[in-house]
Amino acid sequence: MKGRITLRRVYIPSAVFILCIIIQLRILFVVPSDKENKICNEKNSVPRKVTPRTITTNTAMTDIIYKEWLSEFKNPLTGVKMSKNITNFLTTGLTMVKNSSLSYEYFSEQSKPRFVSIGILVTEIGQIQNTFKTMDTLLEENAGEDRKKFLIVLELSMRDADLGLSVFSDVMKRYADFYETGHVHIVLGPADLYHRHGLPTETDADMRKEIIDNALLFLYSRFLATYFVQLEPGIVCERYVVRNILRIARAQKGVWFGVDFGHFGFIGTLFHSAFLQSMAEYLASRFRIENINVLLRQLYQTISKKSVTFMNSSPCLHHDINRLKSRFLFDRGNNTNLLKGDNPLAKIETSMSMFQDNSPKKAYDNDNTTFFWATSLRLGDYFRLKFNSTVNISRVIVISGGENDEKDRLLSGYLRVGASNPPCLNLIRRGVFVRGYVDTIEQGISDFPPDVNCLSIDVTRPQRQWLVIRDIKIFVRKPNT
Repeated sequence: MKGRITLRRVYIPSAVFILCIIIQLRILFVVPSDKENKICNEKNSVPRKVTPRTITTNTAMTDIIYKEWLSEFKNPLTGVKMSKNITNFLTTGLTMVKNSSLSYEYFSEQSKPRFVSIGILVTEIGQIQNTFKTMDTLLEENAGEDRKKFLIVLELSMRDADLGLSVFSDVMKRYADFYETGHVHIVLGPADLYHRHGLPTETDADMRKEIIDNALLFLYSRFLATYFVQLEPGIVCERYVVRNILRIARAQKGVWFGVDFGHFGFIGTLFHSAFLQSMAEYLASRFRIENINVLLRQLYQTISKKSVTFMNSSPCLHHDINRLKSRFLFDRGNNTNLLKGDNPLAKIETSMSMFQDNSPKKAYDNDNTTFFWATSLRLGDYFRLKFNSTVNISRVIVISGGENDEKDRLLSGYLRVGASNPPCLNLIRRGVFVRGYVDTIEQGISDFPPDVNCLSIDVTRPQRQWLVIRDIKIFVRKPNT
């Protein structure tokens, strides 16, 4: 009896001990499932090859918009005739462009299109640094929920295939975190096809090649977002520009083709993505008889007669004006740092707190080495000029921030003018501060009211960073101009 009791006491602990060993061995050696592995190895995994598919938006809605536009404006972009050669090029080239994009492969049936796709075309190595400036500004200053509303399509299209691959690799490394999440699509132009399909080789060949490059950019972006806007390398925009673009688009009444918020001609105009197919075909059908500069101007003039809405001021600036001038007859003038304003006599009023002896007068003295320096700003703060007599303004330049860096600039503000009595009572907007800077010519603004008696710099968002207003330059309209 005693022996049986002893055996039972020994057996139970032994069984428990053996069971614990088995569980531990299972934990150590059993291979986790794919689902368990996914989070741990997601960054290091090799991208899966997924057959590219067409990403569809709200097709019914876009079809309605497109048909209404066709009937109302008698779309001159449809019914174009493309040669079999160019049709084959577009079909083959689009497939190659899609296959070069890891972001396109990552799309699944559950992928939600963004609201805005921003296209940037790079055709030469010298544009890369300006491209980085444009992309970094968009990604840094539209973070959080705003970043989920847009994506960037960067098309690298060089004639030299090896150079294109080298640049492609460098850009992929720089924006790796963004193309994996679909925020940035990096695509490679089909360099091998240019010779095979007989694209021209004369002196303006590169401009004609850009026509096809733009067509492929339009076609690739067709189903990625509700709206599309194309920017040039070197363009920088104000903070929260995507949010403001969407606000402008939603405020439009009736049927519209585009909203011009950039004042750079075709570049910087917001389009319905539903029209990208027609725009691509329009360009491709004319590539042999026009160069890109002429054709983009023609395209913009054709579609803007009735169906493009023009905004009063631009939330974007272009810092490579010489390149833009050749395309859109855009005139900036001389170097703004060397220009001296007419600066008519005025009384200065401001709600901003002055630091030391950096008085408001030093912002209006046509001297770039002196400046007005204010402490942190509140919403509604202002810096105003009340002119001694009314003036007819042709141009205004305001430069804020340090002389050699981006510190102490105005982060968010409007330039407003008024002609009411008393002065400054009813002000209208005539400029947006972009990275601390306003030049009304760059923003495409020339329609100042006559007899202006007040100019105001208005703060539209609080900022802890102090403010330097380095120069205010006002140019008076000359007789017969």
